[in-house]
Amino acid sequence: MGKAKKIGGNASSTPIAKSKPTIPSKISKGNKVDELGIFGCKKLIQERGIDLNSCVGSYVYDVLKSRNWISWVNMLGISNETIVREFYHAYKSGSTVNEFLNLPDDIESEFLDVDILENLDLMGRTLCDDSNFVWGKRAFIRQGELTKISAFWHLFVCSNLVVSTNASKLNRDKIKIVYALVTNKPINLGELLVEQIEIAVCTSRLDKKLAFPGFITQLCLAKGVRNLDGDVMFPPLEKLSEKRMATMSYKDKGKSNDVLRLFGDSLDSNHVPSSPALPSWALKLRKEVEESHRLIEASQRKIEDLSAKLVAQDERIKELEGKSTPTRQ
Repeated sequence: MGKAKKIGGNASSTPIAKSKPTIPSKISKGNKVDELGIFGCKKLIQERGIDLNSCVGSYVYDVLKSRNWISWVNMLGISNETIVREFYHAYKSGSTVNEFLNLPDDIESEFLDVDILENLDLMGRTLCDDSNFVWGKRAFIRQGELTKISAFWHLFVCSNLVVSTNASKLNRDKIKIVYALVTNKPINLGELLVEQIEIAVCTSRLDKKLAFPGFITQLCLAKGVRNLDGDVMFPPLEKLSEKRMATMSYKDKGKSNDVLRLFGDSLDSNHVPSSPALPSWALKLRKEVEESHRLIEASQRKIEDLSAKLVAQDERIKELEGKSTPTRQ
């Protein structure tokens, strides 16, 4: 996490309201440990967001746009530690997270609820390079065993969606989320973020860090909470980009460059991109989507032509009716 700094002088010490399922319109600014309890002691773990102007190209942008996640990744920035700690003290439900992001509440993250043990073979074949991948007695996947696309989404998940400082392995929760992203299955973003928040809220363990401080700061500011003198501020971390991905953990260090080359031209002059190596199912799906778009466009053109003909016929009928109407003597 970036180095914290204080702004202004000391804040007033106001008693904090009891925990509510909603964000209060005003959050007290006292940040003493005895006022915030366990939430005054736990460390924060910041999100990275993603640099959409770096290597990720149109593929990642299109995926995030199709899920309406662009506004979410763009708002991940400066964190107000004081506000974040009091947010956790006055815990917020998932519905307002979706409301704030203009996302529907009724998205069913069906795959995230299934028993991973019933789908191990399917997920292993989809996410891993080796079609003969064997689980054995383990229930995790190593980063170095992933396909290029799966490896990228794993880094995205570790940086933004799951409280994690370890990018070398995928546990069961991360496996399901990455699988849902790779296979374009629906994900309820608000529900997923709140699930991670509840992990910190519902345990007294100090090693369970407070997640999403950048997003929570923006959420609270949008609800009328203000930055005050004395608040502890953290600058944003370096966004997920080519250079950042190259420094994150890989079992196979050579794969990091492959992941970077997947998403188009690099801003690094020393970097020579290669052609994207999409899996066969993705190529087939892309071809089907392109064909569907072509058929839709053709149908729209036919509808427009037909509408124009109907308008012309209607005008012609009115013209003929006007000529056939006898003049009253």
